[in-house]
Amino acid sequence: MLTTRAIQAAYSTMYDQKVKAVAAVLTENLQDDAQLDLGVLAVAALADLEAPHVRVLNAVVNGPLPPRLEGATDEAGSHFSLSLRSGSRS
Repeated sequence: MLTTRAIQAAYSTMYDQKVKAVAAVLTENLQDDAQLDLGVLAVAALADLEAPHVRVLNAVVNGPLPPRLEGATDEAGSHFSLSLRSGSRS
């Protein structure tokens, strides 16, 4: 089950860092049967994460969001980004 989910998560992404993270979870958890359930949860979480999610998590941990990519026109995303930077919750 863990191996199948890890392969699916790695196959469905274009991000090398995500593939490396899934591979690390897989190799670490295949060596210890007691951690298999934790590995399944970690791979499921990694499968759902994409680049925008990582940017927000990084901003929560390390500070402000990096500037939006040039040409991005997502108005709701811009509003959300501004509210995160200013600390407002509107």
